[in-house]
Amino acid sequence: SPYPRQIAETRSERLVQPLLQWSWLTLLPLRVAETSSRPSLTAGNGQLLAVDAAAYRMAGGHSAVRRAVLDDVALVRALKSAGGRGGVVDGTGLATCRMYDGWPDLREGYEKSAWAAFGSPAGAAAVVGVLGVVYVVPALAALRGSFVGAVGYGAAVTGRYVVAERTGGRSLPDSFGHPASVVLLGWLTAESWLRRRRGDLRWKGRPLSRPKG
Repeated sequence: SPYPRQIAETRSERLVQPLLQWSWLTLLPLRVAETSSRPSLTAGNGQLLAVDAAAYRMAGGHSAVRRAVLDDVALVRALKSAGGRGGVVDGTGLATCRMYDGWPDLREGYEKSAWAAFGSPAGAAAVVGVLGVVYVVPALAALRGSFVGAVGYGAAVTGRYVVAERTGGRSLPDSFGHPASVVLLGWLTAESWLRRRRGDLRWKGRPLSRPKG
């Protein structure tokens, strides 16, 4: 799944969209993930996804993942379960994609599916909590004059900058807002779980199914 260069125009897009490529380039061991059958080590992107026809049929095709909100990731997991392999690679030079157009579109898109990204509310809370400790707490400490906090914040900015430069994103000044990006992602994830529990998730005007029970 070659990951296209992401086009982000508005302020909200520039805060959130770069986290997609940043997450798998900095947190996911790509070579291991390509063959591992562990769900947590699976990544895919429906914007550009090529599948061997025989492996696709062996995995049951899209009918096997028809109930999945994140059907691209679910399809890669199905392929791995059937004995195949797959994952993401840098597709910056192959294609571009503007996934969302402004805050309302972005918010609707993330809230309809963020609940499914981490498996459970506890899993989501754990991931968001770790990201907060690693990327938000140092920035807050730096504002209070902490040298260690400043070093941690600098490391976060550097990681975001390197990924942006590699994937054709906006490196400056956007990299300095990385802690704000993490906070906004956490808020969108929490909103997604709350709306799922209320049963009022919608996507492009269509209501999504209410969870059983």
